[in-house]
Amino acid sequence: MNNPTHFSRLIGKWTTSGSLLNGDEVLTISGTDRYEWILGAHYLLHTANVLLGNQHSETMEVIKPGTSAEHAVLYFFNANGADGMMNGTIQNDTFKIKGSDLRFEGTFSQQDTILQGEWYRKNEADEWTAFIQLQLLKQSDPEV
Repeated sequence: MNNPTHFSRLIGKWTTSGSLLNGDEVLTISGTDRYEWILGAHYLLHTANVLLGNQHSETMEVIKPGTSAEHAVLYFFNANGADGMMNGTIQNDTFKIKGSDLRFEGTFSQQDTILQGEWYRKNEADEWTAFIQLQLLKQSDPEV
């Protein structure tokens, strides 16, 4: 790793659980997220493999740590062909991600073994509404 980054706290394999609000329906989220250093530890690779109700979902994200330890740029791609860029910060125990139509606000606890938070999206009235509640439990912290 070139520069120290707070995003190192994400390194490891996580068990993912939560709920997705889909109209009037609430879908259960379950699966795994993994964060590991790649390309000479210049970038973090985040892969998510989850079930949203009965539907399988895969996402890949490349995280480029910024010039300060608290900031990073996140480039995401999913199996449905969606992609984009968001900005992330980790300050103290607060993890925030912000894109043009999506944002995440979460908190680390239990010595970085739990990450809980919510994803928000902009609705048609240009207001942020919560639609995903997540909890990630760290299963391993590999030396990658």
